[in-house]
Amino acid sequence: MMARVCCGFLLVLSVVVAGCGESDPLGRRPVSGEVTLEGQPLAQGTISFEPSEKGTSAGATIADGRYSISTEVGLPPGKYVVRISSPTGGVATPEAPGESDQLATEQIPEDFNSKSIVKVDVLKEGQNTFNFFIPNKAK
Repeated sequence: MMARVCCGFLLVLSVVVAGCGESDPLGRRPVSGEVTLEGQPLAQGTISFEPSEKGTSAGATIADGRYSISTEVGLPPGKYVVRISSPTGGVATPEAPGESDQLATEQIPEDFNSKSIVKVDVLKEGQNTFNFFIPNKAK
């Protein structure tokens, strides 16, 4: 009788412990931080985290110098290339031919954008807060 009770207890315990694992098989982590351009919070823009190898990427909007990516759409632990964009003036692409002669210009230098050299390592444990200080606008 005692053996049955012990086996039953161990079975229940193993089910409870197994149920305490991560529900997300990728182990996504929330990511947040601040972005400044020439010492001032970046008014608006976008930030993307692209995996250095293969994997899941994620992005967020930047508002008043802050961005945040929740756990639900977060990043699995690993190394990422960061790209920041903040077009200004005109429109990114005209809605119709002849609608706008002026296209948007990117104010973020290519070292933080199209040819980014910025890399981060998203960790499995602890906070993943990444602040980016962009020294000057694109020329």
